[in-house]
Amino acid sequence: MGRLEFKFNSERKHFIVPAGIRPLSPATGPPLVTAEFVLDTGSNQTCISETTATSLGIDVDNLERRQVGGIGGIVSHPFIGNLEMFLIGDDVVRVKLPEVTVLPEMKRKIEKKKGVFVQRGDLKLPAFNLLGVDVLEQLQAKLVIEMKTKKGWIEW
Repeated sequence: MGRLEFKFNSERKHFIVPAGIRPLSPATGPPLVTAEFVLDTGSNQTCISETTATSLGIDVDNLERRQVGGIGGIVSHPFIGNLEMFLIGDDVVRVKLPEVTVLPEMKRKIEKKKGVFVQRGDLKLPAFNLLGVDVLEQLQAKLVIEMKTKKGWIEW
């Protein structure tokens, strides 16, 4: 049985889980990329950002796209198959991810007024990596979150 403690990011109000990720066939990219994943129990699938996908040597522009439903409705996102994730706590556990959605950088139109001047443009917000319920289900894990102490852990 293993245990991985994760931390609370008080600025973003998220629990952050460190993990390693790579393609199942490491010849297609770097051997292992370490990244922070936001624990998202509302997501039934783990997602990676475009930045993480690029770090894995994946050309996001040439990936097949699929319809994905979420809080913002149904949108089309690229997806990648056959990744593996490594959770490193007091034990190392490998989880096979048959399908992962790639999340794009978010853009928002902005307009700021300063006196008689108006600044218009795009505000770019980085996408997050999301650790979904699919990982917890594969591990048959126990998830513990203590909001009072802002601590949490996954046991498998």
